[in-house]
Amino acid sequence: MDGRQRVLDLLEGDGVFLPIEEIAHSIGMDANTSRSLLEEMSADGVRVVEVPGRGFGIGAVTDILFEQEVRKFLRTRDLGNEIIFRHEVTSTNDLAVALAENGQPHGTVILADRQTGGRGRMGRTWISPAGVNLYLSAIFRPELPPAAATEVPIMMAVAVARALERQTPPLKLHIKWPNDLLYNGRKLGGILCEMRTSANRIQFLVAGIGINVNTIDFNSEISDQATSMRIATGESYLRPLLAADLLEEIEAAWDVWTTEESLDPFMEYWVERSILEGRQITVATQAAQVEGIAEGLAPSGALLLRMPDGSLREIYAGDAHIGPLI
Repeated sequence: MDGRQRVLDLLEGDGVFLPIEEIAHSIGMDANTSRSLLEEMSADGVRVVEVPGRGFGIGAVTDILFEQEVRKFLRTRDLGNEIIFRHEVTSTNDLAVALAENGQPHGTVILADRQTGGRGRMGRTWISPAGVNLYLSAIFRPELPPAAATEVPIMMAVAVARALERQTPPLKLHIKWPNDLLYNGRKLGGILCEMRTSANRIQFLVAGIGINVNTIDFNSEISDQATSMRIATGESYLRPLLAADLLEEIEAAWDVWTTEESLDPFMEYWVERSILEGRQITVATQAAQVEGIAEGLAPSGALLLRMPDGSLREIYAGDAHIGPLI
């Protein structure tokens, strides 16, 4: 059997990607010869695709977040068992909440190419153009009391940061409480969690995630505050692969959190990447602005703020700024 046929047999099947070293070992060639063979096959019309972080495969891969494209890379147990893709929505969270209210099961994932009414925390608009970024919401139905939901944004922020560190090239971020993802001080992503409760239990919880992936230009209103993965590294990223990695990290974090019923397993990672600890900050809440020194997180995920009078206050929701608000 010639080398080409061995490659075709090895990479047969949708979503099969192998590093060049494994291909070389399997077909009995060295890595350089194997790479040359793949290049020859590509020149002769075979659809050879190299996916960063996964290796080589055969078949077309599109950057659009179609369900079948995400499934080529997805290795989860429950999360993403049902994937719903829309070219355009008001927001993935709006659609996820509506579906969850009508009984959509745990693990359902909503993906969109564009949002016309994307939302951030404190009622802010999340700019959501088509073709470049990742907009994703997931439905969860935990058997936990509503008070536990305050921990979810912390756990999700850690999971998203871990997923971005898996990319090629990897991206190490900072986290600003409660769930802003920053690179060099500029916002790269965010998380918005919503829930419905009844009889002292969570009916469902929706976690929405927005990540600036391949955007290279931002409008003048946010150009000095926002960044993207592509701006940060100079490289473009395959969104279906990023979505799959993100879901895998979220499911792993969810399993740990629901088993331990605690944020303890996430705290070391959080502290290493938090930009607030030990700094004088101002937190804008729905009711007022409060100032103090950030002293980490309470077990609930609330921000611990040392007030000017020396007392320690727990802040459960708000927008934190380093230094005073002007």
